[in-house]
Amino acid sequence: MDCKLSPTVSVESVWLEEWPYVKVSVVIEGVFSDLLKDEELSGYLRAVCVLSIYDPSSGAMAAPPEAILETNKHWGDVEWYNSMGWDKYLRAEKVLPTNDTVFEFNLESLIDPTDDSETTKKNWNEAYLSYFTYIQVDTQQMAEDFNITIADEYKGMAGDYETGVIMVGGVVVEPDERSFDVQDLREAVEEEPVDEACEAEYDPSQATEGETTDVDTPGDEGKKAPRIGTTFGSLNKIEGEDNIDEGTVESNTMGEKL
Repeated sequence: MDCKLSPTVSVESVWLEEWPYVKVSVVIEGVFSDLLKDEELSGYLRAVCVLSIYDPSSGAMAAPPEAILETNKHWGDVEWYNSMGWDKYLRAEKVLPTNDTVFEFNLESLIDPTDDSETTKKNWNEAYLSYFTYIQVDTQQMAEDFNITIADEYKGMAGDYETGVIMVGGVVVEPDERSFDVQDLREAVEEEPVDEACEAEYDPSQATEGETTDVDTPGDEGKKAPRIGTTFGSLNKIEGEDNIDEGTVESNTMGEKL
């Protein structure tokens, strides 16, 4: 028997607030299962909203979150978003469903904060963000309260999930590509202008005769930069000396034989 819950959780509005907060307003729709009366079942229902910064195009995970939801693995592992490596990309909140359900998220641990607050905001403003919502039943508590046994395949049973992309690369998707409203309240981070002019560093060794250097030490005021007139070639040949007796080295500057 294919058992599914009829209630669904549809996103109505998303508020992208100042880092690192996001609010999601949802609407609970559909009728409750006829297994129990509405008032009896409602206390065991949880509206679940999962926010994800995982970009499927990155290929960092073997499969996207949809693969877990499509195969109902979240029935057996109700907190799947905290396991299998997904805790690096997902944050979830679950509440008792009401007519005005609003989820509040703090995503600070997903976007690595840096010492520079502006850099952190920039990372947030360039993130990928999507959501997953569904209704899930706390079957374990239900079994205890009613002293009943629930088959393993129905433990943690959930309704159909809804998913949507909020922003890609920090850019909110176009209205015609989403079914919900987005209020972007993030503070824009201005890019620092890049000065393409490259200022060459001064090299004292290139100073010409009579030119003072920029690296004077105390007491050197007025001194001239030394003139470099010797180019050192290969081996031990010194400029101007073609024949040097064995064991004798003649210095260009001192005129001494060693």
